[in-house]
Amino acid sequence: MYYAMTAEDYFMPSYCSGTKYFIGTEEQIAEHIMALEQHEKYPEFVKAFQAFRSGQTDVKIYAAYSEHTFLTPARLVTEQQLSLEKTDWDFLNVWECVYEMHTDAVQVSQAVFQIQDRYYLCIQARFRNLHYDDEEPMTGGFWGFPDFFKAEETENAVFLESRLYTVCDVFDTEQEAVTALQNPESINLSRICEEIFADG
Repeated sequence: MYYAMTAEDYFMPSYCSGTKYFIGTEEQIAEHIMALEQHEKYPEFVKAFQAFRSGQTDVKIYAAYSEHTFLTPARLVTEQQLSLEKTDWDFLNVWECVYEMHTDAVQVSQAVFQIQDRYYLCIQARFRNLHYDDEEPMTGGFWGFPDFFKAEETENAVFLESRLYTVCDVFDTEQEAVTALQNPESINLSRICEEIFADG
């Protein structure tokens, strides 16, 4: 069973506020919540998740100055996994500044979820030596939603993995979403970068 977790959208300009969905199984969300608890961040999310697990499935949280359902059921429509070798792309932040992104390899999982009456094309990824410009591989210090990523450092590489799916696009019909998933150009690694750079 998958759920969409409502969270603050750190990619929005600092003078605005809004929310976004992060999607995963209960176990994946539990791992994210555990990381938040360990780092003493978002205690209200920790409390809400505990309430959810005790049976209060309609538990609410406050995000972006308004009340929202914390976890909304999400139906997995379809998914696909891809492995890409060395990949480069430009990430355009909210202020239209360009970061030249590079990764030695990336494992991508794309999925379409139905949440209520809409269909969400989503992405999750595990990068090998993700970096921008000529900087060292990224391990932390990100500006987006806390603990969205987990990093694993080995002798030869740094692996950076998004804990949950993030949304790339939203559609009114299942067919539109599935068709978009099947388009190779739908792989949008920049959506994941939003949780690295936020509005910076």
